[in-house]
Amino acid sequence: MPILKREILALTWSSFEFNRSHIADIIVNLLGFFPLGFILTATLIKSGGAFGKQAVLITVGVCFMASLTIEIIQAWMPSRSSDLLDLGANTLGALIGAISGRIFNLWVYSKRT
Repeated sequence: MPILKREILALTWSSFEFNRSHIADIIVNLLGFFPLGFILTATLIKSGGAFGKQAVLITVGVCFMASLTIEIIQAWMPSRSSDLLDLGANTLGALIGAISGRIFNLWVYSKRT
């Protein structure tokens, strides 16, 4: 296992290439947080009250903080790297999941009435 340089939230834009490996990494990060965004939004909407009204915003904030925590921890792991692109992809995946969960909830609710 190679020991990587310890950087927190490294900017990899200068070395980024549109190759299969980088695209796969972005897709994995997007899809990794999509279910969390979807489920957390659905849970907050079901709870109602102030949480339900701001479900998407709360979900994205929680997922951003979870992703940030993961990226900071990865900076201290010898074989892992902490990348700003991963943080952005994770947060975007959570946002897409949250919006999908909100739309799904609206669709289910409209079918009941």
